[in-house]
Amino acid sequence: MKNFSVSRGFTLIEIILVLALIGIIATTVISLIDPAAQFKKTRDTQRKTDLRQIQAGLELYRADQGAYPLTAVWPTCGSPLSVGSAMYMQKIPCDPKNGNPSQFIYTYVSDGITYTLISCIENTRDLQKDTTNAPNPSGGTYCDGTTAWSYTLANP
Repeated sequence: MKNFSVSRGFTLIEIILVLALIGIIATTVISLIDPAAQFKKTRDTQRKTDLRQIQAGLELYRADQGAYPLTAVWPTCGSPLSVGSAMYMQKIPCDPKNGNPSQFIYTYVSDGITYTLISCIENTRDLQKDTTNAPNPSGGTYCDGTTAWSYTLANP
């Protein structure tokens, strides 16, 4: 007669140990990937792309109109950049954070001859950030320099 008392499963201790190891590995991988930093980088890439698109529209505008639009007549985000029937941009891009907090907006400053496009970026380690935050004529800077730095494009 054979003895069939061979165990064919995992003990509770083994299952708990495996789950604990999986938890430790998952925590380590997530901390290395840092999803919050990845989202910041993604939004910053979108901001830079948006500013370059605006810059292209501004150059078309100047080629036709002979000057850049003045700051006072700059359309809000989501609005078109046009003069009469000439359309230069279907809609001005909005910051990926949609103005929340309010420092995350695109700023346009122009006297008609030159212009500056400014965006705050979230990745404080970005190599393309301004060496000093863009000064705001109203005082201070556009970005706080702690959680956000400025990224600036100007007319070529």
